[in-house]
Amino acid sequence: MRIDLDRYRTGFLRWRADYCAPYLISPVGSMPVTAEGLLSNGESFAFLPKPLGDDLGVTFHGKRAFSRVEPLGWYERLYDDGKFITDVFDFSGTDVRRIHLIHVPDAGIFHRLVVDAGNLEWDPDFVLREGRDAIRMLSAVHGPWSEGIREERGDRTNYEVFFDVREGSLEGKFVEVVASGDDKYTARVRAFALLGYINVILGPATYGAIRVDAEIDARRGQTERLTLLADDLLRYRVPFDDSAIHLGFTDLPTIANATGSSRLMIALERYSQASSTRSEELSFAALIAGIDAVTSDFYKERGGGDQKRERIQIANEFVSEHLAGADKKMVSRIRDLIISPSFLDRFVFYASEHGLADELVPKFQKIKNQRNNLFHAANSETTHVNLKSAQQIMLEVIAIESGIDRRKMWRFERSMSTAGIWSLQGYGWRDDA
Repeated sequence: MRIDLDRYRTGFLRWRADYCAPYLISPVGSMPVTAEGLLSNGESFAFLPKPLGDDLGVTFHGKRAFSRVEPLGWYERLYDDGKFITDVFDFSGTDVRRIHLIHVPDAGIFHRLVVDAGNLEWDPDFVLREGRDAIRMLSAVHGPWSEGIREERGDRTNYEVFFDVREGSLEGKFVEVVASGDDKYTARVRAFALLGYINVILGPATYGAIRVDAEIDARRGQTERLTLLADDLLRYRVPFDDSAIHLGFTDLPTIANATGSSRLMIALERYSQASSTRSEELSFAALIAGIDAVTSDFYKERGGGDQKRERIQIANEFVSEHLAGADKKMVSRIRDLIISPSFLDRFVFYASEHGLADELVPKFQKIKNQRNNLFHAANSETTHVNLKSAQQIMLEVIAIESGIDRRKMWRFERSMSTAGIWSLQGYGWRDDA
């Protein structure tokens, strides 16, 4: 459902009508809250005439015994400083307490993305709310947020970066999505899926750069925690002069003389795509596609070498021993399955033919399972770890196809953490509650 921000400033009350009934309490007495509708998850809702405060409160009359693990109701409100606050009315066992949460509509695990609005135009600002997810079209968002690197130290083998983080309001035109999940990985997938849904309905380029990328842990029993991810802001500053140009770009004639369909061009194109995106999944997919294309073309060009001859022999022996008299189409299909090389087979052949099997194959084993997880099981949990191995392999492939001296290639072997974790004081459950 759509909610204009003016209505959010007075308060959006939700409750389970089968569990309890809310009453507003004022100096003149109490009166029941009339539901204005139902959300898709079955919760009743109503907009309050004014914010809860000194002269207006809310109480809940139970329709059955209160539970210590089931909230009585939720009160969402946009405050003047731009904060979206959800108050969870929770029964502690002896009384009702009011738990404050920021950015999220309920207790649990969430992912928050704030992106530049791209080509979108709207007026006035509004929120789309369904279940435990939210899409917000806003002219200002509340932090914490970062503009990027403040300071760099060290070199490529011992490198540190420092980010300025601000906790106030960021002005502009933004799309904010907040999505829930069973864990931080599924919450992240669902947040990006909401952005994808916006693209499906409104077209491409409807949002731009990521401004806030955050994991939010608002589970019961703890202070609310926010992990601000900054990988999308990590951009290495690489100064170079005439000497570096003279020594570094000596391979340009080789690149310029390569045809558009050559393995070198394909490898460099995929590496460019992988380096241009801020999505780890898309970067990994581009690298895998490049490695697959190069090794497949090389395998085809060389006819599979001894590996293919051995497979043909195995296939022929299997057919003669086990499939005598079987249907010809079935025999042909089984024979092709035995002979056809897997991705691993093609890569091992490529690395062996270039004398790099001992070095590259163990690295390839690290990314092969991730490829299957990402392409077939949609599991991106370990993409960050395996992305580095894929980058290293692609650079080796480019060196093989171009003859570029590996010592000139940009390499970043060290793992880096670019996440800052905040305990949001005043939000969430007390540790002893």
